[in-house]
Amino acid sequence: MRLTHLAVLAAATLLLASCKEQLNPHKAPEADADLVVLLNASKARNSQPDLASASKKVVLSINNYPGANEPLEQDVVQREFEAFEKANPNIRIEFSTWRFTPESFFERAQNRMLTDIVEVNAAQIPAIIDLNYAADITDLITVEPEYGNINPQVMEFLARDSRVYGVPIELNTMALFYNRKIFDGTASATATTATVSPSAKKGKGADGDPRDYLVTDFPDPPARELTQFWPFRRKGQQSQEQQEASRQNQTQPLRPDGRYPQPVRRTRGEESVRDYYNLPNQPGARNTAPGSYYDTQQYSTDPRAPRRPADGRSIDDDIAQPEGEESIQPSSASGSKQRRTIEDDILTTGDETFLAESGEPRRDANETTIVLSTGAPSTWVEFVRLAVKHTNHAGLGVFGYAPVMFAEGGGREFSQWGVQAGLQIAAASGDVMSLDVNTSTAAEVTQFLKDLRWRYDVTPPIDRCYADNVVRMFGEGRVAMCMLPANAETIRRLLRLGMPLDAIGIAPLPQGPKNRKHLASGKCLIINAQLDREKRAAAVKWLMFKMNPETFKARQQYYYREQEMTGGPTVPLFRKPVQDALYQSTRPYRTLPLYADYEREVAGFITPEPGFFTEQLYAAIATDVRPIVAQKNSVPETAIVNVASDFKAKYLSDAPSRTGLQRYLDRLAEFARQ
Repeated sequence: MRLTHLAVLAAATLLLASCKEQLNPHKAPEADADLVVLLNASKARNSQPDLASASKKVVLSINNYPGANEPLEQDVVQREFEAFEKANPNIRIEFSTWRFTPESFFERAQNRMLTDIVEVNAAQIPAIIDLNYAADITDLITVEPEYGNINPQVMEFLARDSRVYGVPIELNTMALFYNRKIFDGTASATATTATVSPSAKKGKGADGDPRDYLVTDFPDPPARELTQFWPFRRKGQQSQEQQEASRQNQTQPLRPDGRYPQPVRRTRGEESVRDYYNLPNQPGARNTAPGSYYDTQQYSTDPRAPRRPADGRSIDDDIAQPEGEESIQPSSASGSKQRRTIEDDILTTGDETFLAESGEPRRDANETTIVLSTGAPSTWVEFVRLAVKHTNHAGLGVFGYAPVMFAEGGGREFSQWGVQAGLQIAAASGDVMSLDVNTSTAAEVTQFLKDLRWRYDVTPPIDRCYADNVVRMFGEGRVAMCMLPANAETIRRLLRLGMPLDAIGIAPLPQGPKNRKHLASGKCLIINAQLDREKRAAAVKWLMFKMNPETFKARQQYYYREQEMTGGPTVPLFRKPVQDALYQSTRPYRTLPLYADYEREVAGFITPEPGFFTEQLYAAIATDVRPIVAQKNSVPETAIVNVASDFKAKYLSDAPSRTGLQRYLDRLAEFARQ
């Protein structure tokens, strides 16, 4: 009997030893509901895969797989890893639906459940590096030929003591948005705005006299006209919004504010979601562009019915999946669209065929609109002059500038002004983290914002300066300038508010007393520090694939084909020659103008956001700064000492020391439970 027990024990030991190489201790098992790993299409195509060859592949898991409400993003991500695996047949990619949050990241890191490659928020990079959760990939990545193409400025986000810990894949900053029509003097009276005339009542200017800040030789920018940029509209045709508004204006009553109701618009991505979940749809709500390829398709009012062109064939007949390929969508979903293979996809040369067959003229490089920042302020002094000049208190009024003063947005705006004045906001000194918002420089920034309200009289009342209202007022033409995130989503919001695209100007923020740095946020890729060298080398291949200009071009081509907005403002990730070549190659696929001056300026003047409790810090700053700016008799020099003092005592007593970082993790866990 004893021999039998020994034999069983020995067999179990051998079994565990044989499984050792197949178990990944750094990620959750596939049964974990939070870590559902979707197998790639190349594996699914083989109903009986070759286990011998599969065992030789390096398998990498990546987080942040798009959700069910992002069908187009799912599609483009699938195509990206198909293209990657085609070029790297010895590497297989698995995507995890785990979505990054600071709380979940640090919890998974402590439990050794991180994916092999992790997409993280840029603001969290300092804490991640300090805790040794990001692998040092300096020796592996610096030998890659493409590494030299990356903008050295953006790599500073992921470098420490000349060592490299990852790459940024998307960065955005705050920017100065200005109404180009107001700046050009071509703004016309509407139901919500008054015409800006030379005799209109302006802001008070310095000590009540606007001439103190309005020099007579200040040049007005020349009148400019922006040609229609949308690539799916024939010349001379009305846009879909104009046609829909004309139809509704004939049948619908005016709203209480004197305007007609705005039509409901949905993107192709939104329509795909509605089809996928079989949601009710309204006839005519589908977003088809006049004069485009998609006009030849006859759509049924039943969202589950197959789409058919004029000849009666199902358009999905031409894009059926190869036999055995597994869809990324549940097979039980009625009406779900099957994907093209990569050989037929826009990410290869299919875009040329598509443009030729669609009847749409290919856009030449010189047809893409480039919006320069002519007339925008370059310094704080010029900024105040323009704010006073374009303030008009007659009628409903036009304000020269509207700051955001509430919640997270208010703290971010104050911090942005502060960085340009020389503040560090949150600074590490040895093992201690301290706030840089209780100094005389911070008081000067607060006084600057207060002067805009009370001395120069160019801003709305502070209680109206919350983010949504600032965006609305700017979109309606009642604000000449404001500070907003420079991305496609901001432009989309302004367009939905009825602001013409040719009225939207985006410029780098005016230079402050010390510098012109822009706080940058975005997404970065790091590699799990627990990986061995073989997996790290394979993961670096994926990082360099994501940082290849051709990958950026392919993504833009795909969204252009799907009639989605493309070409939003962003921080250039490549050196100037490579970035200029990327601009040139993607011009035919842009649907937004290139804000050239803005992107050129921020390429060399970016700095990371505060890395610890970023959202809570911004909210605390806004809460304490807002009353100082709102009260005419406040004294910033004395009041500034209390800004974020409660936040500092509660959160940052000694971070980023080991004790402080543990306190940081504990507080994040409390937020998750609330």
